[in-house]
Amino acid sequence: MDLFESAQHFWMWQMLLFVAVILALLAILNYAAARTAEWQNLPKGSFIEVDGVRLHYSDRGIGRPIVLIHGNLVTGDDYNTSGVAERLLRTCRVILFDRPGYGYSGRPRWRPPRLSARRSPDGRASCAGKTDGSIPLTSYPSRWVGVGTPSV
Repeated sequence: MDLFESAQHFWMWQMLLFVAVILALLAILNYAAARTAEWQNLPKGSFIEVDGVRLHYSDRGIGRPIVLIHGNLVTGDDYNTSGVAERLLRTCRVILFDRPGYGYSGRPRWRPPRLSARRSPDGRASCAGKTDGSIPLTSYPSRWVGVGTPSV
């Protein structure tokens, strides 16, 4: 009986080791694929540090500035893909941000993200947010000249 039980334990340990090796290989493959995708799709904008977090943004056009803040599961580039930025570039200076933890922006570590909105230097910037991107705007409505959600 002992021989049979030890054979079962040996087989079980072999299976656990096999599963662990497969999971480790998948993690390495996933890491390599993510680094390759990042290398092939370099950021098109610039970076600024706010409250210790590196934020990616794009600043294009001339005219009255408008800041566009994306919603969940997308990046600031979503406004380019949907055509909203191109329409606004005809008459406005368009500033697109990747929110903390999205796109090329860093994620705040060791603390929950803070929602904040700041007035533009000249006090004339309009701001628009999609879904969750409008949360910081509605928290501080008196700081923005125009607040809204764009529709295309």
